[in-house]
Amino acid sequence: MNTRETLMARPDIPDDEVDDIVELAARLKDEDPARRRGATPEEVAEVAAELDIEPEYVQAALDKWRTDKTKAAEADAAAEVAALEKAKATTKRRKSTFWAALASIVILLMTTGGLATLGAVRVNGAHHKVVTTHAQLSVVLDRQAAIAPQLVAMGGGDPSALTQLSSEVGSAAGMETRLLKSKELGIEMAKGLATKPGTLTEAEAQLRLNLQHEVTGTQNRITTEARRYRAAQAAHREAASGFTGRLATGYGLAKSPE
Repeated sequence: MNTRETLMARPDIPDDEVDDIVELAARLKDEDPARRRGATPEEVAEVAAELDIEPEYVQAALDKWRTDKTKAAEADAAAEVAALEKAKATTKRRKSTFWAALASIVILLMTTGGLATLGAVRVNGAHHKVVTTHAQLSVVLDRQAAIAPQLVAMGGGDPSALTQLSSEVGSAAGMETRLLKSKELGIEMAKGLATKPGTLTEAEAQLRLNLQHEVTGTQNRITTEARRYRAAQAAHREAASGFTGRLATGYGLAKSPE
């Protein structure tokens, strides 16, 4: 049995490693390494005899082959451990990033929520002012619509001439439309005041005078309340347009201006 067959017959040496071992043994012989031990004397002597290589070189080759295999296995294990540690570090880093991002989101939500609440106080306060001035303006508009036919009647005219305008002032949709109709009605009422009445009793004359004063007072109140209403609307728009106001309306905590 030749050298290659002898080595291939050994169960502890893979067939595809035999040529490398033979080459290594020859190289170790040429390099004259220190004596090594490992295989049995009989195996070393048999291989050395067939290869014409001293037993210590064959033994050294076998020892080095085993050492290289062990080191390779250890290196693979170390690489696997390093890869596992790297994966763990990556996972930990990702978790840390996730929790940091989540904490930032929570803080942001809490901060914006607090600002939105503060904004809601201001915006809702401004909206309440709009509602209040709207109601006050509606009262004087309704009063104007009520006294217009009376004025014409006191002048001896036909009150039906102002009935349509009076009705529109009281029922028109939207405050701006009501104000336009009120202006038209005021013009017609001024015409009625300019009309000379017929013969009036003293009581009727006094009633007409009182009515004229009330018309004048109502017109002045309409002007004043309309100015307050528009100022309240402007304040509401200003409050809602600020940063906290936009947060408040965005979160649905406050009513947006109409």
